[in-house]
Amino acid sequence: MPVVQRQPRNAGTPWLVFGLDEGGKCEGKVFKLRPDALEQEFRALWKREMVSGAYIPTWTHCETEQGTVRALAFIMDRENHAYAKDLTFEETLQIILNATGQNGPCPEYVIETAHALSDANIQDHALFKLADTLKKTYPVKPAT
Repeated sequence: MPVVQRQPRNAGTPWLVFGLDEGGKCEGKVFKLRPDALEQEFRALWKREMVSGAYIPTWTHCETEQGTVRALAFIMDRENHAYAKDLTFEETLQIILNATGQNGPCPEYVIETAHALSDANIQDHALFKLADTLKKTYPVKPAT
């Protein structure tokens, strides 16, 4: 479970997000963009994913039920200062418990990501273990 450590612009607590690391295999989803929305969607995607410069945008081939498709993936740049390598489970847990990112508390991000992967039938045992631990220690807000 590679992670990227991001430091807020206004000297606050760093937080973690998930990133694809090079090598190995990844299960996920491929989204097809409408031709009339390509420019708008690419701008929004670039703004969200390339904010820290921690990723290497890479065109890759993905196997889907409809066959092989070409897709843009954002791969972690291991040389980037934001790459949080070799964190222990406890270090990762402590950063997550104390962090809030631009879209809310980091524990909620981790738990929601685990739910989304589970719903998509994608197994990530390290993430599921982290999310289960967070559920026991983090007060999850009831759905509204």
